[in-house]
Order: sequence, then C-alpha cells, then structure tokens
Amino acid sequence: MRKLLKYLIIVFLICFKSANCQTVYTNQLQKIIKLPKSRIKDSLMVATLFQLSHIPCTNFEIWRDSLKSFSVNNKNKIGLLVSVFFNSDSLVNQNELLNTAKKLEQLNAFSYASLFYNRIGAAYTLYYTNKIEQNKAVKYYKKAISLALQSKSNQDIIRAYDYLGEHYYYAQNYRKSIEILSLAKKLIEKFEVKSLYATVCSFIAADYTNINNLTQAEYHYRLASNYLEIKDYDYDASYKVYIKNVYLNNASNHYLKKNQSEIALKYSLLGLKTIELYKNLSNLKYQFYDNELSFLGNMHKIYFLKNDFKNAYTTYMLWETLKNKKGENSLQFRFDELNVKYQTEQNKLKITALENANLKKDVEKQSTLKFFSSAVILLLLIIIWNAFYSNRRLKTKNKEISEALLKGQTIERQRVAMDLHDNLGSTLSALWLSVDTIDKSKMNAEEKEVHQNLRENLEKAYNDVRLLSHNLLPEEFEKQGLTKILQGFVRKINKNSTIHFDLKIDKDFGRVDNKIEFELYSICLELVNNIMKHSKATEAKIELSRTEKQIKFVVSDNGIGTFKNESDGKGMKNVKARVESLNGTWDLQNTENQGVRSEVLIPV
Repeated sequence: MRKLLKYLIIVFLICFKSANCQTVYTNQLQKIIKLPKSRIKDSLMVATLFQLSHIPCTNFEIWRDSLKSFSVNNKNKIGLLVSVFFNSDSLVNQNELLNTAKKLEQLNAFSYASLFYNRIGAAYTLYYTNKIEQNKAVKYYKKAISLALQSKSNQDIIRAYDYLGEHYYYAQNYRKSIEILSLAKKLIEKFEVKSLYATVCSFIAADYTNINNLTQAEYHYRLASNYLEIKDYDYDASYKVYIKNVYLNNASNHYLKKNQSEIALKYSLLGLKTIELYKNLSNLKYQFYDNELSFLGNMHKIYFLKNDFKNAYTTYMLWETLKNKKGENSLQFRFDELNVKYQTEQNKLKITALENANLKKDVEKQSTLKFFSSAVILLLLIIIWNAFYSNRRLKTKNKEISEALLKGQTIERQRVAMDLHDNLGSTLSALWLSVDTIDKSKMNAEEKEVHQNLRENLEKAYNDVRLLSHNLLPEEFEKQGLTKILQGFVRKINKNSTIHFDLKIDKDFGRVDNKIEFELYSICLELVNNIMKHSKATEAKIELSRTEKQIKFVVSDNGIGTFKNESDGKGMKNVKARVESLNGTWDLQNTENQGVRSEVLIPV
C-alpha cells in the first residue's frame, strides 16, 4: 500500500504540473478516492478538485460544489479557503481574497497563496483604468513570485512571471513585458513545463507587434499556434481563442495604422473566425466582445477606404449591434456588482445593530466599573502628586542640609587650621628657637650630630604644620576659587617635597559650585598626601578639565604603584565618599612599578 501511495503522489505531482486536462484529473480522482483515509489523501483530493473546478467546461460548477462539500465534511482548512477563489472575479471580493491569501500563507500552502495573489493583481490590472490603481497590481504579483519560489513548483513560478508580464502588456509597457515574459519562456524551456508556452509566446508576439518588431512577432505567434494544436496538452477551445486573439487583435490594429489594409483585413477576419468557433462551443458569448468590436471596427474602416460601402455598412451595423449588447451586459454586470455591495452593506447594518445592542449592555455593566476605576485613578494621582511634592521638599531639604554641612565643614576646617597654626605651630617654633640657643661648643661630634638632626626635624615639623594649616582651607578659597588655590598649593608642595608636581588646568575652566570646588580640593589633598607618603615617586601630575556635561580630575604619579599600608584605608574611603556625594565616578588604576592613576568624573 505504501508503494502504491508513493506512486500515486508522484503521478499526481506530474499531472498537477501538466496542462489543464479534465480527463487526466478525473482519472486521477478515481484513484485517490480508493486510497485509505489520511492527510495525504485529503490534500490530493483538494488539489485535484481545485484543478477540475477552474477548467473551462460545462460541469465546472459541480466540481466547485464537490470541493466545498468535501472540505466541510473533512474539516479541511485549506480546501475551505481555496473555495473562495471562484467567487473573486469582481472587485467586490478582493478584501476577502487578500485575507484568504494571508491565511493560506500562514498554513504554508504557498502554491495556493501564490495563485490567490496573482488573482488579486489581475483584478487591479483588468478592472482599473487609472494607472496609479493599475500599478498597485505589481506588489501582489511580486508577492506571488516570492510564494511560488517557496513552493518550489516550477509551474507556479512560471505562472507568476506570466501574470506579471501580462500586466506590463496591459499597462502598455511592452519592453518590460517582453523582459519578464522572456524570463518565463526560458524557465519553461529549462524545466519543460510547456502548458503555459502558448500563453507566454502569444503575449510576447503581441508585445513585439506594438514595438514594430514584426519578425519576432510572427515567430512567437507561430510558436504559440503550434503548441495550441498539440493534442497532448488538450487545450480548451475557449483558451485557444483567447490566446490567438491576443496576437490577432494587435496585428490587425498594427497593420491598419501602417495603412496595410489587406493584411489588417486578413487578421481581422481570422480573429472573427476564432471568436465564432468559440461561440459555437460555449454559452459565454459576451466574453470576447472587446476583441470582436475591435475586429469589426477595423473591417469597417478598411472597407470604407476600399470604397466597398456595402461591406462597410454591414460591418458597421454588426459593430453597433454588438456595442449595444455589450452595454446591456455591462449594465447587468454592474447591477450584479452593486447588488452584491448592497447585500454586503445590509449584512453590515444587521451586524452593527447587533453589536450596538451588545454594546449597550456592556456600557450598563461597565458604568459602575468606570466609576470605581475613575476613583482609583484619582486616588493614584493624589498619591503620585503627594509623592512628587514630598520628593521635591526632600530634595530642597537635602540641599539645605548639604549647604549647612559644607558651611560647618568650612568653619571646622578654619578652627582646626587656626589651632594648628597658633598653638602647635607656636610650640614647635619655640622649641626650634630653644634648640638653636644651645651652646654647641661643649658638644662632642656625636652630640653635635644629634643636635643638628633635632633642629632639622623641628624645622620640618614646623613647616609641615604651617602647610597643613594653610591647606585645610586657604583664606583665599571663597574669593579665588579652586583653580588659584591649586596653583598656590602645588607651588608650596614643590618647595618642600622631593616629588615634583605638575599642574595642568583648562584655560576656560572658570568657577563651579562651591560644594564641588570644596570636595575636589579635599579629594586632591587626600590623593596628594597618599603620593607623598607611599609612592616613592619622583614626578606626579594633577589635571583639571571640564566639558558642558562633566568635570574631569586626574591625579597620577610614576612611583612603585602597589603598596600595603593599613592606614590608607580611611583616606581612600574618604575619597570614595566625597566622589559619591557629588554623584561622580572614581577610576583607580594601581599598577606595580608603573604608579597610581586616579580619575574622578563629576557631572555638572
């Protein structure tokens, strides 16, 4: 059974890519019906019934009903969707067709979806006369090509290119039409999918006629005609008439414009014969009114130019009668279309009325909910406003506290600086002077060395206390600002230290907030003190710069880098705390034998 099923699938795929042949598909359908129930069987049934449903024949409506019935009974989603295809000939159904195409695409039914997008494009190409509206067809044809490529069906790919090429023909862009249809022709020859060969060649022939390349036009028309007569393809008679008339109508018009009336008459008569053959085989007699009117109109002009007034009158009366018939059919078609629109609108009104009734009930149910929702929203707004107001007050309070803290720190620094200078500084100065009064003449060499060391240490201690008391908070700080203070600070350090400090400040740095200046100065003292104590450096740098958004402060040295000293913990914590108080960031790079680099970034 598996071998039989595999064989039938292969046979079916081959048939599916062949020309529309009712006998082939009905025979195939009988084989599929005998298969056991399965998803594959359902797919084959839908595909075969779909093919039979759009073969132009007297019983195609039976196949359409069978497709719909089978899909409903077997709950086949794809079958139900593709049955919409046969109700999509007018513009009224284009939205439904587009929605169906999207659903088929979601179900990965790319072959069917491609066909639907082609049909949507054809509606814009054939129903609209406005160029802007006509050109909307192109995006649907390109979508059809994309889906056809995903389906990996050569038949679908060629068909999609054929639709696009025919669009450019009807849009009178004949060279573009030749380009697209020639690509389709090459694919047909490459994959030997020749069921569309006659169609493609006939439209290429019509294109070449319109650009006055008659040699290529005749060549492609002969190709089309030869394929139409091949029995293996079993083309429907109406299809043959349609394909032949595409070229014959263009040829008749072309030769008439070139004043080659005899040739134009030949093509017009041949065109009328093909249409008459179609009328005898089908009850859809109005389908080729446009071409028939064109042929009769050309014949009337030709007979008139030849002074054959009898035939000129006869053809004119036939043309007039047919034109009136076409008008009646057009009015009936328009009436049918308007009737569909009217019924659609009536259904919409019923749906709207039902929706309004349900909406009224929903409004009544939701009125209480809305009231409580409004109350909750109002309460939330009050809470948010209160939080915002409290937050604002808190920020103001924090600012006041910060300013008070800064002021307190300033006062405290001034007091400590004064105590150091007046008390400890005076004491050290007195000790230094006392040591200087000691008589060194009675001292031996060892005692003189001790005396000299003591004197030097007292002098150094006295100078350090003076420097420390000054640096705690220089008197000029508030007046001169950070820039001037740092310049004076570096000068004093360089006089009393073995480490040379280099200061670099942007020329346009200017003044900033008092708190920022105070904290940066304090940070600088901590970092410089750390360098002097532990770095064993010979050179150090202090850099200060700013942009519109931030201040950059860098202190670096060329010392030993990594060091171990438990006393440094507090100093580094102070630096970190001060940076955080300014909402800044501190990057400390400490590399052994390469020095320490501290980079502080403060937002402004």
